[in-house]
Amino acid sequence: MSGQDEDAASVASSGPSAFSQSVKQRVAKLDGAYCWQCGATPVQICHVIGKKDNSFKRMVQDGVISFTTVGDPDNAIPLCGLCHANFDDISYPGFIFLPTDLQFFIDIEERNFAARKARLQATGQYQPRLSPSAEQYLVQQIQEGVIPENAIGGLYQRYTLRNYFPSEPGVTAPGLDTWIPGRGPEGPKHWHGAPMAAINRGLAVLGQLVWKNIGEEKGLLRRLQDLYERELPTNNTGTGAAAVGGGGSSGTGQEH
Repeated sequence: MSGQDEDAASVASSGPSAFSQSVKQRVAKLDGAYCWQCGATPVQICHVIGKKDNSFKRMVQDGVISFTTVGDPDNAIPLCGLCHANFDDISYPGFIFLPTDLQFFIDIEERNFAARKARLQATGQYQPRLSPSAEQYLVQQIQEGVIPENAIGGLYQRYTLRNYFPSEPGVTAPGLDTWIPGRGPEGPKHWHGAPMAAINRGLAVLGQLVWKNIGEEKGLLRRLQDLYERELPTNNTGTGAAAVGGGGSSGTGQEH
């Protein structure tokens, strides 16, 4: 492991995992006091990548996460207790959410991999992967004219993978069965956080038998997974650099 990777691993393992009060207040101000998924109250400020996700340090080392502690505000989202529990259930997830423009992340990774490969072959030096941050995704969507300049973050689509809502009369929302399973409720929604956190959460449940009526996004997510798992070729310039690179989230140990 390089010195830079060791530093990243140290920060990722020693930084705070719980959200501070100031982070909770900031997230509530940005995303509102309602559940980001279903609109219920009250809400809890929840981790997208869990506090005990055993793959987090590796994600930091591989450059597929743009923050170094799971207590970072870019890893926070407000959810009600019901949605929180069903988001946390990685073995049988109730919902996930993904950036609406997954092709943007595919294009970035392909260009970044080509640049890293060329640098390694030319100089024998490893250049870390650079994955898009929340700000970069926001700027890209503003430039594309998809969102206004004062938006809190880029657009994300919610995917309800199974109906975990209560079915009692007067509790279940009208028209609930029209978007379960599938996209919804409603259309894309702004979120302030790191898009790579949402993507890695999606990768963690990609193999689960809960994907129905999702459309092309599942194929795009699989494409991203393949790209993140590629390794740079072994360097032959005599510097002794080993094959480097590597993949996405294993999704093990999620706890929010």
